[in-house]
Amino acid sequence: MNQSLLKLQIGPVQDFIAQARSTRDLWSGSYLLSWLMASGAKALVQAAGGVTSVVISPVLAGQPIYDFHVDPKKAVSDHHNDAILTPNFTNILVAKLPADRAAAAAAVEAMVKAIRHERDAIAVKCWEKLAQAGLVDASAKDRFFAQVKVFPTITWQLTAAPPVGQRKTWLESVPLADGLRGKLLAAKDDFPAQITRNSWELDAVRSLREFKGWNSGLGGHEKDSLTGREEGVVGGKEWWRARVKKLHERAKAAAADGSPLQDFLWPILFRERQEDDWFGAIQLIKRVWHWAYLAESPWELRSTQKREPLGKDFPFPSTVHIAIHDPAKNVREYLTGQLEAALEDEIDERQVHTPYFAVLALDGDQMGAWLGGENNDKGPTEEFRSGLSERLSNFALHCVRPIVEACDGRLILAGGEDVLALLPADTAADCAGFLRAAYRGGAGFLVPLFELAKKLRQHHLHNGYEEPPDRDAKKPEMSAFLVAAARETLFKAGTTDGSLVFNPSLAPSDSSEFAAALTLKLPGGVDRSPGVEIPDVSAGLAIAHFKEPLQDVVQAALAAEKRAKNELGRAALAITLVKHSGETVKWGCQWQSGGLELLDLIQRGRGTGVFSGRFPHRLVEVLSPYLLTRDSGETVRLEEATGFGEKVDEIIAREFTLVLDRQSDSKRLAAFVKEHDPLKNLTDFLAKLPRDDAQAKLRAVIGLCQIAAFIEPAVYAPGFVESKSNA
Repeated sequence: MNQSLLKLQIGPVQDFIAQARSTRDLWSGSYLLSWLMASGAKALVQAAGGVTSVVISPVLAGQPIYDFHVDPKKAVSDHHNDAILTPNFTNILVAKLPADRAAAAAAVEAMVKAIRHERDAIAVKCWEKLAQAGLVDASAKDRFFAQVKVFPTITWQLTAAPPVGQRKTWLESVPLADGLRGKLLAAKDDFPAQITRNSWELDAVRSLREFKGWNSGLGGHEKDSLTGREEGVVGGKEWWRARVKKLHERAKAAAADGSPLQDFLWPILFRERQEDDWFGAIQLIKRVWHWAYLAESPWELRSTQKREPLGKDFPFPSTVHIAIHDPAKNVREYLTGQLEAALEDEIDERQVHTPYFAVLALDGDQMGAWLGGENNDKGPTEEFRSGLSERLSNFALHCVRPIVEACDGRLILAGGEDVLALLPADTAADCAGFLRAAYRGGAGFLVPLFELAKKLRQHHLHNGYEEPPDRDAKKPEMSAFLVAAARETLFKAGTTDGSLVFNPSLAPSDSSEFAAALTLKLPGGVDRSPGVEIPDVSAGLAIAHFKEPLQDVVQAALAAEKRAKNELGRAALAITLVKHSGETVKWGCQWQSGGLELLDLIQRGRGTGVFSGRFPHRLVEVLSPYLLTRDSGETVRLEEATGFGEKVDEIIAREFTLVLDRQSDSKRLAAFVKEHDPLKNLTDFLAKLPRDDAQAKLRAVIGLCQIAAFIEPAVYAPGFVESKSNA
């Protein structure tokens, strides 16, 4: 292969996305990165001759954001509107370019220039929008655009093919495992060696990259409240009361006399409870660019809810709306003219099921080894890498958002195997398991997914939602994916290993036949070396009260994901529970350990009234005295009795049985035990934990019960459908 190989990466990603006050900010930051990469990919393809196949990953065919950049009108007809608004363009691009160094460099420069040009165009529109509303002064303009110029960071590396006959010498400086080095030397062409060296060179570039420090300017300005780095362009109580408050008053007056709602968006974007905040340029752009840029010509994007001003608002449920299973509560209030209620996230916690929500962070395990070819017999061949990229793209484009919304959640990011989503606390662990199963190409999750969606659909119908397409101007719509899952027409099992069939039509029909079938090859079906397990994922969940700072909860989810990989040995789920009191509980298990099944069984028993609400609390109480350390970390002056380790499974099982007998409805327990056998679930879980660590087994069961005790099992509760969570 006599071509140059490009790998280009923009950032920051996770920290940038996590810098958010609202759920819309989370989506906005994620979408901004996807948007910029799509604009750059379009320029790269044009500079390289207009053939999309020059890009190896991500797969451009059928990519909604990329198609929208190339031909907006055609993309709108080819893709569902929400697909275009889903951040699913990865921040890393790999492409084959001409062997001629100058021609290849020119194509890369075109891509970089396009990203920066698009960034500047967005910044100009945002500044103009803010200036028209009187929210910024000309004195801050230079500071605003100076901060824009250092975002995003763009690093790239072009690597030529090795000289003929010198592949071995060319790879000598690259640190490689012996097995991979042998695969690279034995490959039929130079691509595996080229992509391997390219990745190594880019890592070196990124570790030594140049960057521009933040100019301190004239001094005396507050720092951005979310980043703590840039000087604020606007912000603080004085600014809010002198500038933003006037816009709030105009909006309220318009709502009172029935005037057009064009001023309503400023109160949505700058809430009174955040009047202390200071904003740097990038945070201002994240806050307003969807309105100032995406909703304007030539793009004219709207959210699915197209009524003004909601179409330009891109409504996104707040954390409290996610928590209480009422994701369109604010939409309903706008549609019925309840402006004051729509601007507030306060609820009467006594009238709702739970005020806790979850952030889910999921990432593929050992992606470096998979993309680098270590887990494939022939190494990172172009065919293998392209095939894996296609499978990752199928997962991100066609599996993630449908599954998240079928669990009553909302997607923030789906780039390849990297997922970030918001979910109700009681469906979050289920959703993580469903995503993992889809990633691996299994269909066993479909039955529980459909059962969950049916309960959620009935709940939303009772709470005044309409099924799409909308028929009542005063009622919000539930997710089309949730409805399709409830009708069992969203997915079906594929005919080959590692595949699912997805129904993209989402036709509102009770028929189980798919109007259109799209067979998805997924990562679990990728070719691999004998003895290598199929690709897997690890996930982190952070569960917190809706008043907890969103940025902190996202960071906790990302930290939990790392804990699943580094402490639980990958292929695992780690959960961090942040109680409103400030106490933090951490627990986790591997997917195959049986821990999640036991957690689900306890919640099912509590939700159906077989177990009392005290069941997990009481089990924690009776098991805690066996621990040698307390929660504070203070060592107790005790030692394990001889033989305790060999007896710990039996001890835990006996205490479990005792609590089960005393904290259950005796009339219903026998039937529940016969159907689910909770003691067997427990013993299976204990058997898969380390045999020689009795304390670890105790902590595993206690931690599981602490999580179960705090997550109200809404989806299992008989009264869930009848509840009125839109208090």
